[in-house]
Order: sequence, then structure tokens, then C-alpha cells
Amino acid sequence: MSVILSVHDAIIKALAVIAGALLLFMFAIIVYDVTIRGMGWGVPVWAVNTTEYALVYVTFLAAPWLLRQKGHVFIQTVTGLLSPRLKWWTEKLVCLICGAMCLMLAYRAGVVTIESFGEIEITAFEAPRWLRYWTMPVGFSFLAIEFARFLFSRDSLYGADQGGL
Repeated sequence: MSVILSVHDAIIKALAVIAGALLLFMFAIIVYDVTIRGMGWGVPVWAVNTTEYALVYVTFLAAPWLLRQKGHVFIQTVTGLLSPRLKWWTEKLVCLICGAMCLMLAYRAGVVTIESFGEIEITAFEAPRWLRYWTMPVGFSFLAIEFARFLFSRDSLYGADQGGL
């Protein structure tokens, strides 16, 4: 089991690195776009659509790693008011609900991705429509796994200062 979790960790780290590289790529595209426009050399019509795709990719590729690092948002004011036992139960319920939601969204996003095979999206450039969606089922699936890890482990979803029992 530890080998599987190690592979899982390596995959979500790799996805996060790809997301980081995409952020740098988006930065370069935006600088290029603004520079070209500012110099009056025309408008790179592909820049906006490329950035749109990259924004979706960055979101869904980085989300599992962010959850693993406990970099997500939670309302510390609420969790701070709960007793340790109630906090533990609340955390497990949150993990269960969020994991189930991620599984449902992964399924639905997978269906949309598969249904979009063969379709072409025509914007500033032509691209297969599934390219816009493929990171959604991947990201939601890895998020569901992360929530399951928190659900079945002693590791707290909220970090060391918000630990359970």
C-alpha cells in the first residue's frame, strides 16, 4: 500500500510542477501579448485562448497537491470553537462529503470529456474540445483520493494546530 501512496504522491507532485510551469508560460504569454500590442505590432489572437486553457489546467492539476499540503481554505474561526472530539467528527464528515462530491464531479467531467471526443472547438485556433476538459476528471479523481486519505488516516485536514483526537 505504501508503494501505491508513494506513486500517488509522485504523480500529484508532478502535476503540481506542470501547473507551476504553466503559470510561468501564462506569464510569458501575457508579457508577450502586452508588449506586442503596446508596440503596435498587432494582436496575437491565440494568446487569450491559450491562457484560458492554461487556467483550467493549472486549477485542476495543482488542486490535489494543494490539498495534500493543507493549503486549502477553511474557516478556522469555526473549527477553533469546536471541542476536539466534535472537531474530529466534523473533519471526517467534511472529508466524506468532499470526497463523494469529487467522485461525482470526476464522473461527470469524465463523461463530458468522453462525449467531446471528435468535436473541434474553433476559437482563435482549432483544437479538439476534449483538450479543454481532460484535466477535470483527473484533478477531481486525485482530490477524491486525497480526501479519502484524510478520512482514513490520523493526519488532520486542518494541519497540526487543528488536529483531531
